[in-house]
Amino acid sequence: MLTTVGQYRRPAKVRVRDRGGITIPADIRRDMEIAEGDTLSLVQLGETLIMTRKKLVIPEISADVERMMQEGGVTLEDLLQDLDNQRAIYVRERYGIEA
Repeated sequence: MLTTVGQYRRPAKVRVRDRGGITIPADIRRDMEIAEGDTLSLVQLGETLIMTRKKLVIPEISADVERMMQEGGVTLEDLLQDLDNQRAIYVRERYGIEA
């Protein structure tokens, strides 16, 4: 059961089986409405793994940006070369000062 403060639950211990499988405890699956066949996102942050029901959009955004760059004939080097200029424009527009 979740506590009322910050939706925190004590850490659950799971065992990794052959082929990397784990079982999410039933009470967590019930609370989070995780059903068989659902796809979860797993993110590694250093030595920490975070699993979420939410679909991560960063890979999709990255793919879209890469596609637009290819269509426009823009390379990563082109973007990096103009980065200082764009930063100066942003600072001028946002703060009214020269960077």
